[in-house]
Amino acid sequence: MSEALVHLEQVTRLSSRVVRILGSNPGKFTLQGTNTYLVHAPVPSAVDHADRRSVDALPCVLIDAAEGKSAYIDTLKGVLLGRDEHDWSGNHQTSSVASSSSDPYPRFTITDIILTHRHVDHVGGLPSVLELLADIRREHKSKPPRIHKLRDKVKAAAGEADEVAQLLENCSSTLFAKSKAGEDVHWIEDGDSFQLANDGISFSSTASDTTEQPQSKRNAGVPALPQHLALDATSGDTTTLQILHTPGHTGDHICLFLAQEASLYTGDNVLGQGTSVFEDLRVYLQSLKRMSDVLERSPAPREVYGKSFERLKEASNQAQASAPENRLYPSHGPILLQGKASIRQYISHRLERESQARSPRKDP
Repeated sequence: MSEALVHLEQVTRLSSRVVRILGSNPGKFTLQGTNTYLVHAPVPSAVDHADRRSVDALPCVLIDAAEGKSAYIDTLKGVLLGRDEHDWSGNHQTSSVASSSSDPYPRFTITDIILTHRHVDHVGGLPSVLELLADIRREHKSKPPRIHKLRDKVKAAAGEADEVAQLLENCSSTLFAKSKAGEDVHWIEDGDSFQLANDGISFSSTASDTTEQPQSKRNAGVPALPQHLALDATSGDTTTLQILHTPGHTGDHICLFLAQEASLYTGDNVLGQGTSVFEDLRVYLQSLKRMSDVLERSPAPREVYGKSFERLKEASNQAQASAPENRLYPSHGPILLQGKASIRQYISHRLERESQARSPRKDP
């Protein structure tokens, strides 16, 4: 009997830096739908008391673009424009925003879109999102976003085109910012990081500090942890996101480490409910171990998530730690409050299933 899915709101503020927006694409493999995330620096306290329409939109990163369902695009637009839930329209009009009344939504502008991997429920909505942002720019001046993705080196070596690059070929070049090399996609590498502040978002590359293990036929090898893992990013005014190449589910799969929270965006490697699928078990297990190592090297979160976020309904069936733990933000399902334990459980479950598969079957 399958586990009943936990109810998730269409829009939920999960911390002072993270807003989750459901992709409005529930299904057998997507569960409640694809979780997309707006990540930003903490909102300045002045915004709470000012007219939001008079304050410049705060820059943010969008992690994944779902499938492009109209309900998702409408919801994303509402959040970006700072609308309250009673201003929304459409099929999701009864959805609520899990947020404190003293922490209203300001306006946001998406400057960067980071895609965790190539699957359609994560990248298929990219053209629709880009069109939405272009419409918003007609009223609120801003620059087109940069599109970031890790290149699948195995597929590239085989001469296979990248799915996101193909998507962008069919989009107007005015919808996004090209890279310095003139490419549609800003190709990211393991160890690269984003610094999010309220006056802009910067990007730095530390890819030269990593070394890769031998690759399999379908997935590149799992790199060693970056020498400069962003564990010392203590500033309360900014948000640091670091790219971690974690293949296995797909060859181009990444996770993102949010330094100030010591939390991890797990993509499809770890789900909020159930277990994930993979292309290569050996590489997938290596990636789970790498994710575990990141959290083991991380201190407990330096900042509490806020009283209005600590008792989320979706987390009511999870063990509550006496002190803040390392959260996991999955691409499907509810957040996982006990990040280290959740990944250890994933590894144990997968090893157990592999052992059972290898054991000789007894005749009845």
